[in-house]
Amino acid sequence: MGLASLVYGLDLLMLLLPPYAVLFVLTLLSDEKYSSIAWDGGAVTTGPVTVPLVLAIGLAFGAATGSDGFGILALCSIFPILTTLSTGLWIQWTVRNSHL
Repeated sequence: MGLASLVYGLDLLMLLLPPYAVLFVLTLLSDEKYSSIAWDGGAVTTGPVTVPLVLAIGLAFGAATGSDGFGILALCSIFPILTTLSTGLWIQWTVRNSHL
């Protein structure tokens, strides 16, 4: 999605707001332990390996297309957070329904 925003000139804010709104709702619905792990997992994606690679790709595509390539890093964090929060909600639901 980040590269598509650079290549096709999509508005980065429109790519960031819907997923982060979903993450906000999932965070409110999740247990604190799952939301802490999820958001920490999202921070790991901005670690020492990902940042140089993703920013280098983003800056290269940005220079080639004449746009800013820094939004790609914010999009990289969405999926790990989403999967961890979803898994936590699924575990909570399974535990709650297994006692029936």
